[in-house]
Amino acid sequence: REWFSQSAIAPWFTFVEGKTPAILTNAQIGYGFDLIFVDSDHGIEHTRSEFTQLLSMSKPDTIFVFHDLPEWISPEDRSVPEVRSWLLDMVARGHMYGIILPTSEQLDCKSMWGPSYPKQCGPHLGLFMRR
Repeated sequence: REWFSQSAIAPWFTFVEGKTPAILTNAQIGYGFDLIFVDSDHGIEHTRSEFTQLLSMSKPDTIFVFHDLPEWISPEDRSVPEVRSWLLDMVARGHMYGIILPTSEQLDCKSMWGPSYPKQCGPHLGLFMRR
């Protein structure tokens, strides 16, 4: 919040804090965003609902940044998370451009699985552009 309130930054951002998707209907938020950062609860139904509302607030070529898109759920569960599969399917069907990038170590992963946890469990960051 402090970073977004700096005088050189504040005019360029709309900082909205709250639980989605409810906050998206209750807040006085503008439309036509260029960049939207999504760090939701990571459940597929919640993320789809949130994304549907965010689409109506965005324009073609808006960049959506999705946090927490690991290759698989955990060392014990090697299935691909539903949100990751859904986003990659949207790219395959031509609805978005996108790429998922590995990210640096995350402390909660390290504490959960130990210092040498598999990088596939890392948070990964998805960059997707609306077509």
